[in-house]
Amino acid sequence: MRYNKIEENIGDIEPVVEIVPYNTGYNVSLHRDMQNRELIFEYPTVYLIYDKLGSGRSSNDPKFKVYVGETNDISRRTRQHLKDTGKSRMDWKALNESHNSQMIVIGDYYFKADCKI
Repeated sequence: MRYNKIEENIGDIEPVVEIVPYNTGYNVSLHRDMQNRELIFEYPTVYLIYDKLGSGRSSNDPKFKVYVGETNDISRRTRQHLKDTGKSRMDWKALNESHNSQMIVIGDYYFKADCKI
């Protein structure tokens, strides 16, 4: 019964979506909103790192490079991406070196440690 009561209490809480620059300043940006800190830093999150590449030749639709991930610790995982991943993969190197890369972080009370994308 206790579980149902907790679920009823959090049923009205909306997911949090934060969009921050994907660079070494990401952590400062994520910590700015005091109200959303719990969902971003104390629950598993899903995140997207993306960069707009421009438009294709045959259409005006923009093209993007996107990485989708999940983590229990968004600060640690982002540091890992910024530090290590660009050394071994060219697609990550491009995201890390772009001045326009953004990161979308999604937090929700219903995300569990076994959340799958």
